[in-house]
Amino acid sequence: MPAAIFLLLALAAGTFSSLWGAPSLAWAQERQAASGEPPSGGDGPAAMRFSAREDLFATVGLTCVFGPAVPEADARRQCLLKAQTRLVAKMAGRVAAAAAGLGLSLTDEEIAAYTLGVLRIEADREEVEPGPDGLTVRLTGRGVADLGNITQKLPFYAENGDVRAAAVAQYRAARAEAEAAARPAGDPAEEKAARIRRDMRETARFAERQLRLGMSQADVRELLGEPGSSIQGAPDEDFICLGYGDVWAVFENGELACLRTRLEYHRRHESQCHCSGRLATILLGVEPR
Repeated sequence: MPAAIFLLLALAAGTFSSLWGAPSLAWAQERQAASGEPPSGGDGPAAMRFSAREDLFATVGLTCVFGPAVPEADARRQCLLKAQTRLVAKMAGRVAAAAAGLGLSLTDEEIAAYTLGVLRIEADREEVEPGPDGLTVRLTGRGVADLGNITQKLPFYAENGDVRAAAVAQYRAARAEAEAAARPAGDPAEEKAARIRRDMRETARFAERQLRLGMSQADVRELLGEPGSSIQGAPDEDFICLGYGDVWAVFENGELACLRTRLEYHRRHESQCHCSGRLATILLGVEPR
């Protein structure tokens, strides 16, 4: 298996539209993905067979109360972060069960990091109620985790240390920000987490404004400095991915081919490092193939 990167928690980049945290989990009906990939075959126990697309849902409801010093935008974001933490905790159990069924050895943190990478939030309702003592934010909605093809993706994740390391780093950054949101203003840990996330967002925005397709690695390094992480694509493909904050600069044959918010495993490439996949993750450049 080639070493490649698995996912980029795009929390800070604003990839979540809304979130909430509470009770029930239910499996959606199996359905074929729009890509036309066939369902998994007869290998392995029936309980572990997944269609090309299979979603796990968790509904949540959350009320957050903030003091008068917290701006509305910060209050909404912090409530979103708290809800995300709850959703990851609830959905990680299903991923852990899948890992156990496949005989994979992953830590709780690695399971949570994988879960965060496949989670998206669908907003239902958000209410912001100002009052004399501050703001009350009420969120309702659901989280949706894409567990399609998990029998291929999860073993790939388990076998590649660089994939797991990048996923865990993103998970820790998201968790640190969520934990900081619960601390009083001025807390050193809160300030440090906020500074890290701010730097990641600023780097991502700068990259999106300044980078152009066809740039060399030397050009990009001159603009952005040394990357936080670097991942090689499949051995028979000339892709390399450089991680900068909340974005990845993807090079093919030495030239910038795309800029994306998340790296995704693709069966055609047998790798995470490429320019295929969902257009929503690609900020600059679309694969012509």
